Amino acid sequence: MKTLNNSFHVASVFNDNMVLQQGVPVPVWGWAEPGEKIIVSFSGQTKEAVAGNEGNPSSSKDSAVARWMVTLDPLKASSTPQPMTVSSSKITQSSNHKITNILVGDVWLCGGQSNMKMRLCDTDMDKRELANLADGSMRISQIPERVAGRPMEDISTAWMSVSPDTAPGLPAVPYYFAHELRRKLNVPVGLIVAAYGYTPIESWIPEEALMSSPETRESLGTWKSLLEKSPGLINHLWDDHAAILKQRKDSGYNEKFAAWYQRAKELKAQGLPLPPQPERPTGPGDPWSPTVLYNGMIAPLLHYALRGVIWYQGETDAIFGKSFLYRQTFPKLIDSWRKAWGIPELPFYFVQLANHDDVQSENADEKWAELREAQARALKIPHTGMAVTIDVGDKMDIHPKKKAQVGERLARLALADTFGRKIIASAPLFKSMAIEGGRCRIRFSPEGSPIFLRPSNGRNGLEIAASDRNYLPAEAVVDDNSLIVWKDGLKSPVAVRYAWAADPVCSLFDAEDLPISPFRTDDWPLFTEKKQS
Repeated sequence: MKTLNNSFHVASVFNDNMVLQQGVPVPVWGWAEPGEKIIVSFSGQTKEAVAGNEGNPSSSKDSAVARWMVTLDPLKASSTPQPMTVSSSKITQSSNHKITNILVGDVWLCGGQSNMKMRLCDTDMDKRELANLADGSMRISQIPERVAGRPMEDISTAWMSVSPDTAPGLPAVPYYFAHELRRKLNVPVGLIVAAYGYTPIESWIPEEALMSSPETRESLGTWKSLLEKSPGLINHLWDDHAAILKQRKDSGYNEKFAAWYQRAKELKAQGLPLPPQPERPTGPGDPWSPTVLYNGMIAPLLHYALRGVIWYQGETDAIFGKSFLYRQTFPKLIDSWRKAWGIPELPFYFVQLANHDDVQSENADEKWAELREAQARALKIPHTGMAVTIDVGDKMDIHPKKKAQVGERLARLALADTFGRKIIASAPLFKSMAIEGGRCRIRFSPEGSPIFLRPSNGRNGLEIAASDRNYLPAEAVVDDNSLIVWKDGLKSPVAVRYAWAADPVCSLFDAEDLPISPFRTDDWPLFTEKKQS
């Protein structure tokens, strides 16, 4: 937290160049001596609060200070920079703290792992275009990577606008998402990016949510036992996290893994067995521990008024065979974040895993396909949406450079669901299958939506199986916006699946050239389901 005149503090997410959410009550908070009166003035409003007064969130664990919070009345969108003044009853007017250049628009929390934070300079954006990017009404705050054993109250961060100087280091998917919203809605957009590469979803879920089921409670229990063996660790995990990063560096793990990964790609391309991975140093401060990234990077942001969330994560869970468990953990994350913000239907749009010929794990086809299915199942949750990306990934790179399509597809979801625009948000989804003689008719939802079959090198990614559960490559044609699938010589088919691989053939699209999500019509036990049991 920022210390101001040794008297009061303002939460660090409130900084120059920030964006406040339009159309809803906007909390502003910080810390001060118990009983100290704080006055916040912004856009013609003046609100007061008393630190530690009843009705405010819980006080800091530091007994010398207590939480204060004011709530601004709903604001109108504005691209005109405005100041906010925060003052205390215990200091002079000349010592007021002023936050400048504030816009009002829509604020999105952008969470996940490395593909969410991948920089524009690392994508396929033309370098001349990158050198000329400028948008003073798009503001981005990148939350520093941090782990914690309990929910933290504050985290140091800053806001910046899009300019030729800042553009190369900006996160690409959030940028493209916001760029499309700016183009269609013409209001300021604020992006709070909280992403950490190579991390599992359990790291991003609060403790109480993980405690709600036996499967996730077990991993949490292991973590808690480590904390109990290390007195004081729960309050000082940042230091331990830094030590673990140093341990990896000093041990040469980073270089060893990079060399292994490159060699593994070469061997896999030749159809040869892979060498064993180098051992990864870990410990109590490791970001793979459950809850620690929620505690360190999300909890300090609670109460900041949002329009919604975009999410890009899952590669790590697929690599380590947690695809079936993702059916539980992903809804837990969505539900727990909505509860934390007190918004039961907070918009939540996510990226389905891109195509990639994973070399980090055995049985990659099953693991990646099953995780994509787990992601698609989350669409049953109201006000969620999924950007399908099996056509824009990279066979040999887990960080594909085509990020414009990803951000734009997320923006489609937001425009249709959150802002009510009459556009096609995503391609149709599998609905049902009917057996017609020796052929299978696949129907999609919404019904009547045009679909197109575009085989690649004679392959269409469709497979068909009889009761022996042995899937075989299938033939297919589009008929009246449904799909007819068959295999010559297979007289009694019972199931069809599409794009069921880590790096699948992508051949089904809608009228907007959006890819149709992978699907299967069977309910046979999954590879990662059996592994979990």
